[in-house]
Amino acid sequence: MCVSKSLSTNSCEVWLDYMYVVIGVQWVSFEDWERIDAVEKERGALVGKPREKIVDIKEMLAIAASR
Repeated sequence: MCVSKSLSTNSCEVWLDYMYVVIGVQWVSFEDWERIDAVEKERGALVGKPREKIVDIKEMLAIAASR
């Protein structure tokens, strides 16, 4: 399903392909986000906080990609 109602399904597929391949966008699923969330909570526990927010995008994506 396309976010914009003005785009056809085919247009959405082309746009998503463009984002992934040309721009290099990495998709983060809910499962990937849960992995990032768990690491933030683990790091926070080490310093007595609920979480230690990861602010480096490359680090977040690396954690998300680790399976």
